[in-house]
Amino acid sequence: MKLKKPSKGREDVGKYLKKKLSRRDFIKGSAVGLAGLHAVNLGSLMSFENAGKTQVVVYKTDDRKEGVRQVLKTLNFPSPKEKQVFIKPNFNTADAAPGSTHNDTLSQLVSELHQSGAANLTLGERSFPVTKEVMEEKGIFQMASELDFTVINFEELEEKDWIAFNPPGTHWSNGFSIPRPAVEAEYFVSTCCLKTHGSEAFLLCLSSWR
Repeated sequence: MKLKKPSKGREDVGKYLKKKLSRRDFIKGSAVGLAGLHAVNLGSLMSFENAGKTQVVVYKTDDRKEGVRQVLKTLNFPSPKEKQVFIKPNFNTADAAPGSTHNDTLSQLVSELHQSGAANLTLGERSFPVTKEVMEEKGIFQMASELDFTVINFEELEEKDWIAFNPPGTHWSNGFSIPRPAVEAEYFVSTCCLKTHGSEAFLLCLSSWR
């Protein structure tokens, strides 16, 4: 995510993050915030008040590809048929999972979306320290060629290719920006890495968009 610096500095961020948050509120906010994102485009990012409950599936296996197949089968996810699909992996670095999205997980997800009739697939990400190098090390460009999807390096996007959001009630006084291709996609899939973060300035899915 492309974040604009708060006008009052990081002190406000710290005060915001130190506010008390109950476990129930945390879980409720997490579920509502992520609900339905795979079925709608991110243009409705700030309109999830009535998203309802989110289904969660846990499948234990040593085979990531089989795990993806079984999870998607169990979820009975909305069809991506004839839709423009955007995939947001987590390539924070080229480190092995959970440092970044495992290639087996990603390749099987791409295959499942193709088999479900997606019109086309686009993958977009920004990494640390250099996105292109991380993608090359992980073999993403070769995978894209073999599995037929487009790769977008967020670092190479122009200013006009970012859409600003400034929802009320957040500590980002100047809002934040999300890549236009992700916002305008008809169908959005995120492969977050469920792990801790070294910086308290990021919270929940915001870390995935940094």
